[in-house]
Amino acid sequence: MKESLLQKEIEEQGEKLEEKGLKIKGKKTEGILKDWRNDMKAAKQSEKKENKNNQDIKKIFEIREKNRPLTSLLKGKIGYQRLEDYPQEAVLWEKN
Repeated sequence: MKESLLQKEIEEQGEKLEEKGLKIKGKKTEGILKDWRNDMKAAKQSEKKENKNNQDIKKIFEIREKNRPLTSLLKGKIGYQRLEDYPQEAVLWEKN
């Protein structure tokens, strides 16, 4: 997927993404996706903890809920069904 196409989609859904708590205003696609990847990695690491407490579960839920619109957008555009498991592979595009 070309970066410019993804950037256009993100801009079109910007208000919806901002409502969920994502900070995307003034950011380039690469920065938005880097933040998304970091959030998904943090959620995954929290899930892997053996002794999860309510705080961990709440954190995982909040991360996933905040990123849900962007994750849905990426799933629709890229075609992966479980992006959260493969954040390093999920967001590939051809540079112009």
